[in-house]
Amino acid sequence: MTSRTASTTTAKLSNNSSQQLEVTNSLSTTGWSVSLAATGGSTVKWTQTGDAANYAFNSTNTDQGQLSVDLSSSAFTASGSTPLGQACTTAGLSYGAGGAFVAGTASANAITLATASSSSGLTCLFKLQNITLKQTIPAYQKPGTYTLPVTVTVVAQ
Repeated sequence: MTSRTASTTTAKLSNNSSQQLEVTNSLSTTGWSVSLAATGGSTVKWTQTGDAANYAFNSTNTDQGQLSVDLSSSAFTASGSTPLGQACTTAGLSYGAGGAFVAGTASANAITLATASSSSGLTCLFKLQNITLKQTIPAYQKPGTYTLPVTVTVVAQ
């Protein structure tokens, strides 16, 4: 059904059980960062199957389509041990600020999900949990299935 007003839908990028982002650091002693971006860049749109309709994920006007990342309930877990035999912990890890993808800004196509400082353990497995995505869908959008391919990237700092 087509809505006369913009609406918001919510989904989990990761939860605390079956869907989690995992990072294993075996190389960087200076830390790392994890970001989420639209695979096709800042001009790509949510596209309906068959290319019949589309809408923005990063409009400057929220009601025209805007995807945001909510990290307020997010958590880390750590497992494994360091090369020195110490148990891995979440020390040195922090979540990004989250927020909306907005065209013409630093967050037009990428949002930092988490960072790790040099004190985060080598060879540890870190799980990023409970990351929520919220998408504002414009009014009068055609009903159907829409896709927006995204990429999660881990970069050594």
